[in-house]
Amino acid sequence: MDHGGMDHGGMDHGGMDHGGMDHGGMDHGGMDHGGMDLSPGGIPLAEGGEDRDGLEMDVLNVRLGPVLPHWPAGLVVHCSLQGDVIVDARAELLDEADHHDGGSVGTARRLDNIAALLALTGWDGAAVEARRLRNDALEDTDAVNRGVGRLRRRVRRSRALRWSLRGLRPLTGDAVQEQGLPADAAGDTYDRLIGMLDRAAATGAVEARTLSTDQLAAAVIGLDLAAARLVVASLDIHHLRPDDAELEVSHG
Repeated sequence: MDHGGMDHGGMDHGGMDHGGMDHGGMDHGGMDHGGMDLSPGGIPLAEGGEDRDGLEMDVLNVRLGPVLPHWPAGLVVHCSLQGDVIVDARAELLDEADHHDGGSVGTARRLDNIAALLALTGWDGAAVEARRLRNDALEDTDAVNRGVGRLRRRVRRSRALRWSLRGLRPLTGDAVQEQGLPADAAGDTYDRLIGMLDRAAATGAVEARTLSTDQLAAAVIGLDLAAARLVVASLDIHHLRPDDAELEVSHG
């Protein structure tokens, strides 16, 4: 099967433990590290912290966003890393805008999220197809439904994609309820991608999905940076809202 430019060579999926996934082959060149203290050599300075064995280990503070390809607009996630694993995260929203999604606009936003997730996996051909459907969604819904159906079949046939996303941040129904996430967020990242395609292909009104910054921060803890970006994309976010603490500060 032809997956175009998909490159999973840099991923180490041994044991399907994505917490320690080695994504050395993925490109994080667009990551925004502005505001970090840098050494003269351009390397972020690490601090000390206890790892899970109680031993001291360097903690590196890294910022994801607000300007990052295939990333929710205005979102900043402040991550504390031990090794390549996020051990703590705090998210904030720099610009909260009012959106009024519905019908074709909501479908287009969902297809944009699908394109982002496919692009992050390295499957550029499928991502381009999703972006084309996103543009078409604003004009011809019937044609888009047929196109999404073809894309969904293409994605389902990809063993490489299934292997890459299976086991990445699985969520049980109870965990989804406890974290206040939409019910269809249950499953792993592959399940969530298929669910996004199913919803994009469905006719009728598109329900806008709003998540808080707290929900996003909790979703990335225990992952490496590349896996965290995949998980955020799989949540199919339409709108973000600040958490209660951010609201108190902004209206204080």
